[in-house]
Amino acid sequence: PVAEVLGKGWFNNHTRVIEANFTLGQNLDFITKGLRLEESIAVYSLHQQKYLKSRTYQMFEPYLDPAGTGEVLYNTYGEAATTFDITNTGTSYNNMQTRIQEQVTLRYARTFGQHGVNAFVMFHNDKYSIPDQRLGLVTRGFLGRAAYDWNRKAYVSFDCSYMGKSVYNPDHNMGFFPSLSAAYV
Repeated sequence: PVAEVLGKGWFNNHTRVIEANFTLGQNLDFITKGLRLEESIAVYSLHQQKYLKSRTYQMFEPYLDPAGTGEVLYNTYGEAATTFDITNTGTSYNNMQTRIQEQVTLRYARTFGQHGVNAFVMFHNDKYSIPDQRLGLVTRGFLGRAAYDWNRKAYVSFDCSYMGKSVYNPDHNMGFFPSLSAAYV
């Protein structure tokens, strides 16, 4: 059919994505050996624009007469048209998303003969937003670990986090999550 040859419209899509990760670190051995401060930031930004113009034409779907006569009948869809003009109406779609993650970490790692000590404290902030659609989602909190090993055979570790999300009730959106583990290899 002429309509299929001429096409049923057009679709335009522009997508721009920016992603970046940066980390800065500083050894703080001048305070005590094995101490390090790190800051990381990750950025994700998406912007999409879509635009669709379309045209329709009359279409027919053949089927056999259910009465069993063997006659081919047709379901008709759409309006009869012969100009095949692209309508001046269409759909457009804009999508923007932004995510920014930040982390600040203070680490300590040191070995004293057969004794190993490893610890860190971290602040984490993650903000994800889609403008004009909903409030941004923010996850933030503190994480920590204190670990000890003896002769790389016996291990003890205490980990904890105090984290929360903005989608929960402000009076109850933070929680404390501890864990303790031990192992002998």
